[in-house]
Amino acid sequence: MKPQDDIQDIINYYSQNGEDLRHERHQLEFALMKRTLKAYFSDRPLRFLELGAGTGWYTEILAEMGHEIVALEPTENLIKLNQKRITEKKLEDRVEWVMADARNVATAVKIEHENRKFDVILNMGPFYHLEQTADRELMFQESLKLLKPQGLHCGIFLSRVGYTSYILNKQPGSLLQDPEGFRDIMTQGYFSTHPKNGTFRGHFTDLIELSELHQKSGAQIQKLHVLDPCIGGDDEIFNRLSEEQKAIWTEVLFALSSDAGFWSSGRTWLAISQAIVAE
Repeated sequence: MKPQDDIQDIINYYSQNGEDLRHERHQLEFALMKRTLKAYFSDRPLRFLELGAGTGWYTEILAEMGHEIVALEPTENLIKLNQKRITEKKLEDRVEWVMADARNVATAVKIEHENRKFDVILNMGPFYHLEQTADRELMFQESLKLLKPQGLHCGIFLSRVGYTSYILNKQPGSLLQDPEGFRDIMTQGYFSTHPKNGTFRGHFTDLIELSELHQKSGAQIQKLHVLDPCIGGDDEIFNRLSEEQKAIWTEVLFALSSDAGFWSSGRTWLAISQAIVAE
């Protein structure tokens, strides 16, 4: 199966905009992701494959935790920023960089023997940038080939309900300006007429679609966390807290993040899954 979508405009978007301010804008998402990584992966050194490694925020966290990482990223500028960050922290002995499209991950990250496979795959962005279902399934299936038995796949998804709350908070006028685009998101998860002009484009999922993707790709969800519960589209609710308050609320919200009653109160989901092994 070959990739269906030309993602050069997405690469151009990140080449021009970078990502270093993302974690300042979305501090709760960052805090809860760090907390989740520490909750699941602090007990021993592991081998990680990071898809969509970006400028290295999570690469650095994983390396500081003692893990070994292969960081895959299709955007040259982001790879260079990632390398700079890791080198400045003197962690480069724990990281290998690969510039490639995540849909070609099984080819880009060559498997020569069992030890080349991974304990954990951290898929930080490709799922929500690949609009076509076939491309998401292709990437998922190819990445699952790289997992060790009982290995975990951690995928980040954007919620369709969360998109609605974000638009209501940040861009309420867009519903009048482009009602067809909003309907596209609600019915199929992406803008079918996006100009692909270097502005953000991506896919927003719902729980049914999330479940179907896992089933078709040969994976089973073990746990689902929402990474920004209770704030809707208003990041300032968390951003303006004191550091002490942020630490307390991070613990409270982490405890609630896997409760199904909170899944629709945020924009970003982390699905932790395993490959289904035929009996």
